Amino acid sequence: MYIGCNSFSESISIKNTLATISNFINSAIINKMLNIFKQRCLQVFHCLEREAVTGGETVLVDGFQCAEKLQKEDPSAVKTLSTVAQECAYIEPNVCYKWTDTVLASSKLDGTLLEKVRFNMYDRTTRPPLCATRDVNRFYRALKRFADLTQDRENQLLLTLTPGVVVFIDNWRVMHGRTGFSGKRVLTGCYVDSDEFNHACRRANVIP
Repeated sequence: MYIGCNSFSESISIKNTLATISNFINSAIINKMLNIFKQRCLQVFHCLEREAVTGGETVLVDGFQCAEKLQKEDPSAVKTLSTVAQECAYIEPNVCYKWTDTVLASSKLDGTLLEKVRFNMYDRTTRPPLCATRDVNRFYRALKRFADLTQDRENQLLLTLTPGVVVFIDNWRVMHGRTGFSGKRVLTGCYVDSDEFNHACRRANVIP
C-alpha cells in the first residue's frame, strides 16, 4: 500500500528537494517534489518532533487553483505548460530518477479536465524545454507566471505540524513546502498508492 518511507529534519542535504530549506524566491518556501512514480499517490507527512521551533510552518498550495487562475489570466500560458515538456531529475547517493513531462496534464478521457500538476523549480535539469527554439522564451514566461502564483500568499495554506499530526496530500494536485525556521523539527513521510487507499476507504464505507 505504501511506496517508500523517509524521515527528515533541518540537517537534511539541500539535494533532497523533498525536505529542504528555501525557495528560488525570497519567501523561504520550497515547492513540491515532482511525482517520481507513474501512478497517482498520496503523500503523507507525520510530525515526530518539534522542539523550540520558531517558524517552520508547512505550506500547501492547490496546483489546480493556480492553473485555474492562470487560465483566466493567460490561456496561452496554460496551453504552453500543457504541451511543452521539460526534463527533470531527482538525484541522491544511489538514487537517480529522471523523467520528462509537462507541468500541467489533462485527463486522457476528455482532454480538458486538469488531472495532474508536476512542478518543482529545483528538479529541472539543464536540458532546454522540448520545443522549438522560438518557443523557449514563451515556455519560461509561462513557467515564471505559474511559479509566481504558487508564491502568492493568497494561494497558500499554512499549517503548524505538531507531534502526532499526520497530513495526507494528493501529489498530483497539491504542492508542499515549509517556511524557514530555527529549532528542531523532524518529520517522517511516505507515498501511499491512491488506488489502494481508495479501496480501503470503500471497504470501510468512507467513500462510495
